[in-house]
Amino acid sequence: MQLIAFLLVVVLTFILRRRYPDHYLSIGRVSLSNLTLYDVKYSGTLWHGTYAFTYTSKQITVQLNWPFSAPHKWMTFTSKATYYTSSTANISTASIVAVFWFFPLLYKQTAGPWTDVEIEDLRIRVRKGGETPYFIQRLRENVVGAVLQGDIYRVDDFKTSVRFSGLSEADVEEKAPEDSEDADEDPYSGILNAEVKTADGEVDGDGRTCTDSLTGENGDLKTVQSESKDHMVQSFLPASEDELCISALARQLHLNNLEGRIYSFDQVDAQFRRNWTADRGSFVLIAKESRWVRIHWTYERDKVKPWYFQIFTSVVQFPYNLVHVFNYPMTTVNLYVSRVDVHFDEFKIRDAELLIQAISIVREKMYNAGLQWQDFLVDGIAKMIVGGSLEPR
Repeated sequence: MQLIAFLLVVVLTFILRRRYPDHYLSIGRVSLSNLTLYDVKYSGTLWHGTYAFTYTSKQITVQLNWPFSAPHKWMTFTSKATYYTSSTANISTASIVAVFWFFPLLYKQTAGPWTDVEIEDLRIRVRKGGETPYFIQRLRENVVGAVLQGDIYRVDDFKTSVRFSGLSEADVEEKAPEDSEDADEDPYSGILNAEVKTADGEVDGDGRTCTDSLTGENGDLKTVQSESKDHMVQSFLPASEDELCISALARQLHLNNLEGRIYSFDQVDAQFRRNWTADRGSFVLIAKESRWVRIHWTYERDKVKPWYFQIFTSVVQFPYNLVHVFNYPMTTVNLYVSRVDVHFDEFKIRDAELLIQAISIVREKMYNAGLQWQDFLVDGIAKMIVGGSLEPR
């Protein structure tokens, strides 16, 4: 019902050309012949004006198909040059193509999902790790959960590296010499050019013996003041900031989250950097050829139903599947992304989902093992790293 009410508000703002309430939709041009909208822009606010967003698309096209002929799809949705900006994140894609299948399980198009979504060149920029958008946070939780608790079917290459210094040079202020003419001279030129001999009885450059130059009239040693300028010895190693860099690389990574979903990545590169000198941190992730695909359950693979029974079950379950689409839309989607770039401008160690779930799993394992001091130990580590105790799983 909330989705239907939201769509009605969007249509009314476009027809009335008014912002109601804090929502506005504008369309540059409409083509009814090919069902295409050009220069679409929609802006609004949510949660009492605390969250503002803007959605723009250069072109939105809806193509209807006859579902009874191969490949048995009834609609194709395409959005080009899509941009989404909000108070917490910016998202852009080159194109989004969604194919809606007609009884996909019956015609063996998918293992159940009604839609295949392909996204080209997805770029996500999150301003703060603590204010990650909900759908990005859920995706992080699912992927990390598959890594820690799922099955790893394949990984061709995996590398990690940790660096604690030498990432960037610190700014070192050099003092300018007071006299430019004196700065050009070698501070030890007077000493090196003097005629000094070390043999006893021989004279130095001033006609005095080495012994006379160091003793007074009574033969006592006297203090000798050096005529050369003070010279500061520079370090051979450049100064570096207090910084940490953790990098991870994986090739051909295939995961099963044990919930009927397969994650596959052709290439994944991730890097976390933390600079304690400047008190800032960032996180970057690049994934290529990413897929999130629904697979058949074990009982579905063991027992193959006849075609007439599949038709009956598909028709009977259609109302339930339709309600399931509105309540849990992502469960009815197969997702493919050619390339995704995720960048967090401000990211802290306590925002790392891998660390949070790892601590939660350790706490659960210790509890199942009957270790009574697991709350004190794990909660202490969690408070030290992530800034607070974790809720029980």
